Amino acid sequence: MASVRPAHLAVSFTAIQRNLLRAGFGLILFFLQPRDASAQSNWNRFWHISGPERCWAIRHPFTAGKCLRLTKEAKAATHVMASSDVLDHDISGGQVDAFRHGYWMALLSSRVSTRKARSLGKAHERGNRKDFKKHHFEEGMTPDRAAGEMDTWNNEQGILIGNRMHNAPEDSLQQLVIRGILAGDFRILAKDGNGNWLNCNGQVLSPADIKDTWENDKCLVPSNQRHE
Repeated sequence: MASVRPAHLAVSFTAIQRNLLRAGFGLILFFLQPRDASAQSNWNRFWHISGPERCWAIRHPFTAGKCLRLTKEAKAATHVMASSDVLDHDISGGQVDAFRHGYWMALLSSRVSTRKARSLGKAHERGNRKDFKKHHFEEGMTPDRAAGEMDTWNNEQGILIGNRMHNAPEDSLQQLVIRGILAGDFRILAKDGNGNWLNCNGQVLSPADIKDTWENDKCLVPSNQRHE
């Protein structure tokens, strides 16, 4: 017969979990520098990231604050890149999307460590899997397996850059990521000139083929392949 946990023990266990969570994030807030938002604002932001990313932050309280700042810097640089003509302006499966992940990981591995950058990237992708189940969007599209494979590839390319460019200036890291994208070292998802998703045979995928599906026929291609 399966044992049943007494109600008072279940309540106590939940309370312990909650207290550990608050204590862990309290450490994170302690190590945030004054230029960041208030503790209450950061607490609210904490609850808006995915569960796997929250767990990562609690396991890394001494570097989570720094990673938060670097993540914000990478997002700001991506917005600038999306409005420039250097890449393809595409933040959902295109070159700018590749830049977002590549530069984020390059910055983290350059400023923090390769191991922590990679583990945070993996936590982010686990969060995307949960977001898919909840029908949440990332940069305008529902996460799926193809997008996850693209992100993972681009994360690794960024880590390689950051690992060999310890504490390099931000613009140097950005230029190396851009150079890698234009050389085809990164990955994007195939689209035609109208923004329609393509399979690996160059055929247009209908919305019905990919809507609310984790597994679909989107095609990963080298990042120097422009949408035509």
